[in-house]
Amino acid sequence: MGTEYKLSPNMTITNMERVMSELIEQAGQILSISDFDKIKSYIEDNEDTIFYFDNNYIEKDLLSRDSAVKILIDTGILNKKGQHLFFSLLKDGSNEYSGYFIQTIRAFFESGKRYYTGTESTYKKRYEAFQERFKSIAAFRQDKVLTFLPATEKHEEKDPYKPEEKPKTDENYYKTMDYLTPELKSLLSVNEWALDEGLDRHIKIIGDKIRVAIEKGLTNYYVMNNLKDVIVNSGLIDKFGSCILILYRQNMTYGNYRPSKIIYSKQDYITNNFTKEQSSQRLCPIPNIIAEELRSGISSDFKDYDISFDALKHIIIDRRERFPEGSEIFSERDLADKIRKSLREGVEKLKIDTNYAKPIYSTKNSCLSWAFPLKILAGANDRPEMVMLVRKENDFYSLKTVLAYDEEVKDRIKSARLYQSEW
Repeated sequence: MGTEYKLSPNMTITNMERVMSELIEQAGQILSISDFDKIKSYIEDNEDTIFYFDNNYIEKDLLSRDSAVKILIDTGILNKKGQHLFFSLLKDGSNEYSGYFIQTIRAFFESGKRYYTGTESTYKKRYEAFQERFKSIAAFRQDKVLTFLPATEKHEEKDPYKPEEKPKTDENYYKTMDYLTPELKSLLSVNEWALDEGLDRHIKIIGDKIRVAIEKGLTNYYVMNNLKDVIVNSGLIDKFGSCILILYRQNMTYGNYRPSKIIYSKQDYITNNFTKEQSSQRLCPIPNIIAEELRSGISSDFKDYDISFDALKHIIIDRRERFPEGSEIFSERDLADKIRKSLREGVEKLKIDTNYAKPIYSTKNSCLSWAFPLKILAGANDRPEMVMLVRKENDFYSLKTVLAYDEEVKDRIKSARLYQSEW
């Protein structure tokens, strides 16, 4: 698991690495783990740094804090727009608060807006009331903003209640190993992945599929608690033959679901604010959603494929370094001919074996591509050195790029079809 940090006996940052990464990104400055002690001192030394809320985003006072389920903690750090950043923590079944989200006031309220059952005007008034209250608090400690961060450039403020457009993906998230991956790896009956990064990528793809399941109302794939956390069946098998269940929480900046913890027992449901009835619900493996997307297959008619000039230029010129050593003997025309021939042969083989093309899920575009083998120097009975990726775009399967057929690519193929063999 990630490094934990105790802000108080009942308040815990559960993934310091991710929190520090978020602070660095949003504040635009370099922070180290040692700087976290300064943040803790700021929280302890100043009044009104911790704010309690219930599920309806009503702020709770000292006498009613027992009914709170989430808290905002002022970090004393400003983002690039000069707005205060807060830790956003959730209460678990043991009445302790934990988490790793970093949010502004607006992001905090926007994250719950879609789940709020009251009127829009009431919700807005609660937001505006807290926003004004905090402004008056912050005004008294302007000179106490943490000094290890340079002053941030302030931008003209837009309507603070209007939601900001969220970035589509967080590229750093997919490049950084999740703290849960080693724990998950230790449970597997058989490790299907050549690299730990392959397993890591797989559990992040599951997070993308959770969003799809929720949007389509596929409630046989997940259960959700009142905090909007979800538990899913990962489709992975543990050493005792049981499917591994994972709890995911939504990242409020990017909107995607991220793995939080492994669910080992029915009691873990209760501890994490799920119900006894939910603990008995049979969940379909979440990878089945990808299987449904694959059901339509890929065309075995070569006229449905588009090999454009721009695609060949991108592959042969812009990505020439991806070709195997020794391929320098081939001209650009030679390589183009090899690509066309290999794709045509691959499409013909689809008529005999519909599994010949291998699906690869793109976390960047949240869609499936199809991989065909590409041999440059390899013999007829050798494994291919490369793969070509095609993707359905409008009326055609367009050639997109090439990749080395290495362990990473094999693991990406494995994530789309867990228990099927490669070429």
